[in-house]
Amino acid sequence: MSPEKLPKGFTRRDSGALRIQIRLKGHAPVVKNFPLLSSEASEKRRQLTEAEAWATETRLRMLTGSHVSTREAEQTSLAEALRRYEAKGMKGLEENQKVDRYRIKTIQDDPIAQLPIAHLTPQDVAAFRDRLLKAGWIKNVRTSVRRLTKEKAPRNVIEEVKGLPRRRELAASIKDSKERRKLEAQIAVIEKREGIEMPARSTIANVTQLINRALKHVSQTVKGVPVIRGVEMPKATPGRERRVSPTEMDLMLSKAGIIAPVLPIIIRFAVTTTLRRGRVLTCRLSNIRTAGAGIRAIAFPKTRGERQKRTGVVPITSELQTIIDKACELRDLDPQSTSNEKIFDVSDSQLEIWWQRLLEACAIEDLHWHDLRHEGTSRLFERGLSTAEVMSITGHSSQEMVDRYSHYSAALVHAKLERGSDTDALLAEIDFLVAQYLAAGGDLKRIRAFNTTTVHDILNS
Repeated sequence: MSPEKLPKGFTRRDSGALRIQIRLKGHAPVVKNFPLLSSEASEKRRQLTEAEAWATETRLRMLTGSHVSTREAEQTSLAEALRRYEAKGMKGLEENQKVDRYRIKTIQDDPIAQLPIAHLTPQDVAAFRDRLLKAGWIKNVRTSVRRLTKEKAPRNVIEEVKGLPRRRELAASIKDSKERRKLEAQIAVIEKREGIEMPARSTIANVTQLINRALKHVSQTVKGVPVIRGVEMPKATPGRERRVSPTEMDLMLSKAGIIAPVLPIIIRFAVTTTLRRGRVLTCRLSNIRTAGAGIRAIAFPKTRGERQKRTGVVPITSELQTIIDKACELRDLDPQSTSNEKIFDVSDSQLEIWWQRLLEACAIEDLHWHDLRHEGTSRLFERGLSTAEVMSITGHSSQEMVDRYSHYSAALVHAKLERGSDTDALLAEIDFLVAQYLAAGGDLKRIRAFNTTTVHDILNS
């Protein structure tokens, strides 16, 4: 096979990528790599065409003096860009920054971190996304194996779950579509039975979005930093509709105090306010302010440049005030104070440990802390609040986000409609209208077929 003939300055690497180096007198060398996405001849032609077009345009820009050097971007890895972003670009709540630092470490541990930022493509980010999905799924498989082992499940069931990664690899290698679908169906049955799922869309998106944020930060001082767009995220999973039953709530509140005296108070506070966990733990006495007409409410100020989910205004009811008073009593705080003291001096990690211990002590399964917010929102609907009123408290940004709660209020709406129909008053009004009709010379025969007795029968049927 004869060697490939390439233009001057073009080099074919072992990976299939084309490396183009342009040298012109009086200019620093310009280098760019074009990855090969597949081994097909059409892909090589596309790659070469794009490379030649870039080389021609770059030479022209260099000759006319309009070329901007991307050398620094060529020499800066994504790992370095993430370090710069972490050091000087991160904003927002300290709790959110802590989570983002963990996500940054996840990216830095992946091969994508070693790529120069000038060469990053949507395909690179898509490949990283797929690796995240696979790693998250395998983690869920291992968690399921540990659970089954702890429950002393039959050995064949445990081995079946352990073998899921191998089955997935086998399914991917099978060319026959019928056989592949058959094996994929078997995998799906095991996953459904054991509750094994792919990582949530938000989990993957929150990590990959950090790449763009780092690139945007570095682009303020470095030329030639690409903007990555068009990378699809996994389909969003349906919102959870798990509610806490009255029995479960009573059981949790009775046992929570044994784990930590403040835990039952935090649970009550979370359900009553519908605040997210981060907001529950960072809520301060200074966040309680007068909202008008002497009514006090919890409101979080918007910080400029802060990335945060929207929070509503939570009215301080007598029930909520009692909860706040009990929390302050444990910390020896004045509940009427406007100091910057936190209502709960508990870290996120400590609360997670307590929560898991509580669920185990109560033998409650499939209950997330965030389900308390869902429970609180559902209760607001059941107390007769409208969607707009609920959104003003919970901070949901769109009606679609609260639609899944609305079905809980169907019985309440029915009861309101029933209470609103005063049958006796309606019949009296009909009798009055009929009398007026007859006094004006109306025909009794025309209304005999639809008299008040008939109306009474219809309303009470």
